Amino acid sequence: MLVTVADGNKITCDVVCKGFTWRLHGEEYMADMIVVALGSCEMILGVQWLATLGPILWDFEKLRMEFKYNGKK
Repeated sequence: MLVTVADGNKITCDVVCKGFTWRLHGEEYMADMIVVALGSCEMILGVQWLATLGPILWDFEKLRMEFKYNGKK
């Protein structure tokens, strides 16, 4: 599979972790993750996962995002 990264380049991916779970601010999330070499990043939440959240409020000046998940903000 080819994955398009932020700078527009395409990198090859041949590993997917189905049902991967992680915790963020006390909440547990699950998604299928595509494994790619990212360099300095541990994980990037892609558009496919972000789209599952519904409306998102972004504040790039404060590097903050808000959304509802399981009925909580």
